[in-house]
Amino acid sequence: ATPQDPLYVESDELRLMIAHDVGRGLLDLREAEGTGAIRIDHHSPEQIKIGKTTTQQELSVTGVGFLVRQSEQGDQTVTLVGRTAENGDVTEPAMLEMGTMRFGGGLVTLDRRNNVITVDGPGVLAFPVPVDLNGEELDEPAILEIKWRERMTFDGLQARFFGAVQASTESDAESISRLECEEMLVELVRRVMFEQQSSRPSPELKFLTCRHHVRIDAYTYTGTSLTSRRHAELAEFTVDRQTGKFTGTGPGAVDDWTFDTPVRLTPQAAPRANQPVNAKQPTWRYTHLKFHGEITGNFTESWAELADRVEVITAPVDKPSQTFSRHDLSGQTDQAANAAWLGCNRLRVTFPDVGSQHGAEEASASRSGTRSRKRQLELLAYEHTELEGQVFHATADEITFDEHRGRFILRGQGRDARLHFQEAPGAPINTTENRLIEFIPSKPSITLDGSTGLNGGL
Repeated sequence: ATPQDPLYVESDELRLMIAHDVGRGLLDLREAEGTGAIRIDHHSPEQIKIGKTTTQQELSVTGVGFLVRQSEQGDQTVTLVGRTAENGDVTEPAMLEMGTMRFGGGLVTLDRRNNVITVDGPGVLAFPVPVDLNGEELDEPAILEIKWRERMTFDGLQARFFGAVQASTESDAESISRLECEEMLVELVRRVMFEQQSSRPSPELKFLTCRHHVRIDAYTYTGTSLTSRRHAELAEFTVDRQTGKFTGTGPGAVDDWTFDTPVRLTPQAAPRANQPVNAKQPTWRYTHLKFHGEITGNFTESWAELADRVEVITAPVDKPSQTFSRHDLSGQTDQAANAAWLGCNRLRVTFPDVGSQHGAEEASASRSGTRSRKRQLELLAYEHTELEGQVFHATADEITFDEHRGRFILRGQGRDARLHFQEAPGAPINTTENRLIEFIPSKPSITLDGSTGLNGGL
């Protein structure tokens, strides 16, 4: 029929089992076994498109041994062997590269008829993706690499990984994402057919599900400078890579560090003559969220909603490894003075792009060559809400916070919202009650029902 490109096989030792059909005068390969340094190559002129780039579609196999079995009905099983240590670690993996996908491990089995690849023991799966684990579109495809310790099965559409699973993407140091769990399910948009030597589609992620002790780390760089860091821990996590939507199950926590000039929650002291210049202010904003129920959201739209005994604290810090707790609010520091804690039963968090809200500022920054994408925190808390800072405490049915303006809005529905405020730690406490209270602690300013303003000397 149609001739195909040949398959090249190299091995230190090669054993073939041939079946001779005397009646039809045919020879058929039943079994092939290779030992030693093996290499199998198949070159194809077919190309695969990945995002904006294309690559050749080729087959390559390396390892220290292989075994191919083929039945009269055409069933074919290929087993690739790597070198392993006594403790089970793979010291020289067998590698199977099919188009853009690369499988590695100590024992790799390909069942071509059933379209299943199995890796027993530790292994790795890698292929290029046009977006990172956060759903951010990349200028150039990044390599998604998934490692595991126990077992992997892949039927061309779904891949299941077990035991100390780690997934990571890196793209020119601009975006680095890592994910760890004990069990992972990856589903592609289209099934990859292993028995076809041409027209294999590029693997494109559809769903990613992680279970048991899930940890997520993401880093964003501008040039070589770190500009944001995010760390999350939860029990289960699922993301739709096509839409950016995600869901998670708690108890869980999210830590977020953003590089920017921090918002002030305390009045700026007026400069005085013959006084030393204040020390450099922290340039990172740390936000910690803790929840016991579920988390839902969208990576591409930069929002999340958390439920069941939710707590969030935000504070300026000096570096993207420093944290801040509610207990630290009692400290007599500038850091504590510009921190706030919020507790509620449900919380919605958004990180809108400041540039989309302040076009003139962005345009000016762009002309000066200093344009950078800033993320500012916005919170909407409801159901049993409570707010606490160094010099204020509030309760309401609903509380919103706009980090860019440093503004809190307290709403009472069945009862009045209540705000307790001090000019300074240890000063007399002033109490304000109303259905709607707008509070900007940095001025300080309190507005009731949008009409009554109180500034300074509260």
